[in-house]
Amino acid sequence: MTSFAETPDGGQNMHVRLRVVANLSALSPDEFWAEMQRHAGKLAYLLEYKRAHGIS
Repeated sequence: MTSFAETPDGGQNMHVRLRVVANLSALSPDEFWAEMQRHAGKLAYLLEYKRAHGIS
């Protein structure tokens, strides 16, 4: 979502439609990334977060 806010014609008030397909907030970080890998290409993939936290 940050990318939309940072684009030249975007911004904090830009309207974006999205569909939430999973709530993974109850998982531990390891469980979260395992779930993301199981659904590679189907869920948003937070590569920058992984890099920042040394997760491979």
